[in-house]
Amino acid sequence: MCRGCLSDKYTKFALMEPLLAEEIEEKRQQYSQLRIGGLIRKIRGMKRMVRMPRPGRRTRVYFLVYSIELLVVMLGVIAGFGMNNYAESRREKKQLLEFLNGLETDLATDLINLRAGDSMANQKMAELIGLVGLLKSNDTSQLAMIDELIQKTILENRFFYSANTTYESVKQGGQVNLIKDFQLKGDLIYLYEFQYGQLRVREEIILDDLRTKIEPLVMASYDLVEFRAFDPDNLFSVQFTNYLQQMIVNHTATLQYFKEAQAKCEAIQKRIQEKKLHGDY
Repeated sequence: MCRGCLSDKYTKFALMEPLLAEEIEEKRQQYSQLRIGGLIRKIRGMKRMVRMPRPGRRTRVYFLVYSIELLVVMLGVIAGFGMNNYAESRREKKQLLEFLNGLETDLATDLINLRAGDSMANQKMAELIGLVGLLKSNDTSQLAMIDELIQKTILENRFFYSANTTYESVKQGGQVNLIKDFQLKGDLIYLYEFQYGQLRVREEIILDDLRTKIEPLVMASYDLVEFRAFDPDNLFSVQFTNYLQQMIVNHTATLQYFKEAQAKCEAIQKRIQEKKLHGDY
């Protein structure tokens, strides 16, 4: 190769060298931009992976359907509980109404017996007071009247027995708490458990005095077939008079229990009637 050709070639290369440098620099910048762009795309991809996708139309429809179904199930459960509570409430009200009706009937019977017992206690007190007066007078001419009064004292006695069938059946069944009215429930318990019990105790005291004190002395002094005294001295004794006076005291206390039980019984009966009238039970 000639020296001139080589010179021309080197001259061209020297002229092209700046162009190649510019091209290399441009390529390098493009590559850097590509690397930065790829990094940005990777970061955006990671952000899309972390971020929840925005629900589409189908997702929103499914969510609405499932929400409605859940609401329907919840309403069904609530309605079921409500129906059960309503049925239970109606059953309890029916039982309570039957209970109140039975109590009202029993209390009406008790009132009849209490008034009869009250009347009998007053009558007994009057007879005993008259008998004590005759015995203290020591007037043997009044033996016929004395015999009659003593016979009434021994034979004609009336004791109270409460008609507590409804109360006892409800108490044994554990259904007393069906009564929501605390005052009515308290009055019923007080009447049946305390007042009737105290009245029964007082009557048992009178019965015990009759059997252990009055009857033995009468049987020792009377011909029981004709009921005439064959030993009047026992009748006019201080001991017999004291027995009769003790019976007067016992009848007086019993009479007070009769009146208190009668008043409580009437108050409860009136309260039950008011509750049934207004449906407040």
